[in-house]
Order: sequence, then C-alpha cells, then structure tokens
Amino acid sequence: MTMSRESNFDKAVTVVLENEGKLNRHKYDKGGVTNYGISLRYLQLVELDLNLDGKVNVEDILTIDSVIAAQIYKREWWDRYRYGEIKNLNIAIKIFDMSVWMGASQAHKLLQISINRIESPPIQVDGVLGTVTLGKVNSLIYNNKVKALLGELRDNSVHFIINLVADDNKLIGFRDGWLKRAGK
Repeated sequence: MTMSRESNFDKAVTVVLENEGKLNRHKYDKGGVTNYGISLRYLQLVELDLNLDGKVNVEDILTIDSVIAAQIYKREWWDRYRYGEIKNLNIAIKIFDMSVWMGASQAHKLLQISINRIESPPIQVDGVLGTVTLGKVNSLIYNNKVKALLGELRDNSVHFIINLVADDNKLIGFRDGWLKRAGK
C-alpha cells in the first residue's frame, strides 16, 4: 500500500505533537513559553504574529492549537527540509521529530554523523539536509539499512542530550523526557 505524502505528514506530525505536548511554561526552557512545541522564541525569530495584534508575544503562543501547530510544522519543517522525500516513513518521522526538539541544523548533523558511521565514503557534516544527504539516506533505505540508521540516530541523540545536560545542569529536568524521546 502506497501512502500519500499528505498522509505521511499527518502520521509524522501526530508523533511530534504527542511528543511535544501542550502549553509549557518551564522557567529553564530557553525557548520561553511553548505550546505544541512552538516556542515564543521561534515565533519572535520568524516574526509570526498569530493573533495579528502587531506584537509577537505570549498571547500568540496561547492561540496555538494542534491545527495551527501542524500548519507551522508542515511549512517550516516538513516542506522546508524536504522530509517527505525520505523513502521510509520511520526515518522521516525520526529526523522530523529530532529537528523540532533540537533544531534542524543539529538534527541534520546527527543524521550525517549517523550516515558516516554506517557507510563510506563519508559525507560532509554541515547540518544541511541537501541533495547529497537525502540521497545517502534513501540509498541506505534502499539497501535495507533502516534499522542500522534508526539505531545510530537514537544513539547519537542520546549522546547529544547527555552532553547538552552536562554543559548546562539547569536542563536536568528535561533529561529523562528527552532521553525517552531519543530512544523512540
């Protein structure tokens, strides 16, 4: 059964929304107030005034529901980084989810490191999910290395989290949830 790109996104965004949860006002969250994983810092960075009052502030975060969040994720993550071109939905979901919670560049670097641990010659680790990286991902999928790639993505995510928390002990409260998410 072939799934449409739209149904693939629907499945992927469901995972992300479940992982992100709803409104969060954790004092050590560097993104500030967050709703469905969309942070105030992000809205301010992209100047997205959701309630059209001329200001990007907490009120915009409070207007976010799962539909608005999904629309933002579709445009700003799924389509922008071409995750729909990945030929295995589990790999696409994993990279998409990593990108949402650790940032796209970091997630793409971990993907590139993961690829390099499985196959040579190595590709450049630059955080850009371009044609070369997408081609390597799809080549691994075609060559039945999905399990190996998912394992590397999980392992590299865990190491990233351990190092992140070690560098900033204020993030310790996030560690267990992040580790659980990394292991999925």
